[in-house]
Amino acid sequence: MVETRGIRTEWELLEATRLSLEVFGGDGVEASVQRKVRRILAHPSYHPEHVRVRVADGRIVAHLVVIERVMRVGAAEWRMGGIGGVCTAPDYRHQGHATALLKDALEFMREAGMDVTLLQGISNFYNRLGYAVVWPETYLSIPLADARDLPADRAYTIRPVAKRDIPALARLYDEAWRLRPGALVRKKEHWRWFLETSSPMWLAVGRKRRVQGYIVASGHAPNEVIELVAANAGSAYALVRHVAEVTPQDVEEMRILAARDDPLVSWLRRACRVKVVERTVPTGGWMARFVNLISAMRKLQDELSARFLRSQMQDWRGRVNLVTDLGTVGLFCRYGRVVVKEVEPTAGMTCRIPQDRLMQLILGFRTIYDVAEDPDVSVPEVARPLLHTLFPPTASYIAGLDRF
Repeated sequence: MVETRGIRTEWELLEATRLSLEVFGGDGVEASVQRKVRRILAHPSYHPEHVRVRVADGRIVAHLVVIERVMRVGAAEWRMGGIGGVCTAPDYRHQGHATALLKDALEFMREAGMDVTLLQGISNFYNRLGYAVVWPETYLSIPLADARDLPADRAYTIRPVAKRDIPALARLYDEAWRLRPGALVRKKEHWRWFLETSSPMWLAVGRKRRVQGYIVASGHAPNEVIELVAANAGSAYALVRHVAEVTPQDVEEMRILAARDDPLVSWLRRACRVKVVERTVPTGGWMARFVNLISAMRKLQDELSARFLRSQMQDWRGRVNLVTDLGTVGLFCRYGRVVVKEVEPTAGMTCRIPQDRLMQLILGFRTIYDVAEDPDVSVPEVARPLLHTLFPPTASYIAGLDRF
């Protein structure tokens, strides 16, 4: 008999964690297993039902974790189920266990009321389950010698982060990320978890002891920065220079995870050589799909209205139906406002867009003019200017500490 379910005991959590470490190249020793289990148990959203397993022949043969967070799309907020740690025991592969586990996770998230799901996946697998690429992996590459020579402003002091700094960290993060699609909402408990379980973090403290930025280095590669938020160029230089100075001399390059339009890009270009690297795979990388389409679209209503009201199309009146494989939503535009409703496509302009392409539109990865060229998409030309206004291209991204 084969079961697909949440874990029931701490022993099952240990076994699932051990499988994950073995598959992903961990050392598998008991100390490592216990350390990872403590990290999972300490996560603010942890619940045993979120650890989904496939049980066959009396053992756990496949495993994944659902990480519940809140994702931003402008002013809108979605309940998001992040999928991490998808793995299958080597002698049980190619038997459909991972597919069954993911289908189970989708149903679990649907019943739990989540709107969307996000994961970082291998090529040519998750697209079969309705996931689509939603943003590229982007990083900045800087010669380490240049980073060490960045301007040294004595106005900034660099020191390790402490728990008392959480309000300042939260303020900086929210100011930098609150309007970026794909960014996750962070509560105090998330910051506490980061400080207890994550890589080294440093602060830049400026005049009047005000925190002006923070930087997080990778625990696996000393020359990789997984998150950097700064209030200005001076604090950014001080933080990057500090990490460069503690990086081994034989390393030639520093990498900083950042969106392509992050202010950090222009600040660093003033002072050193910078290469912006974007990597995409047609059916892999950061991917998302809808779980509850109608709920997710309704939550976008105020954000879509704000975009509509700011545009030159604010006086346009009419209805556009978005027909997807998960249902149909109507966008009713009138008096500078967009109202989202679940409808039957009996009136108005009808656009046939699969849910995965609609997700790419909303997160700004593709434009309506691009999506309309797909053979399974049908969008009347007259509807395209409105949809381009409501779903403009943008640089969606997720901050490094939130990755799973």
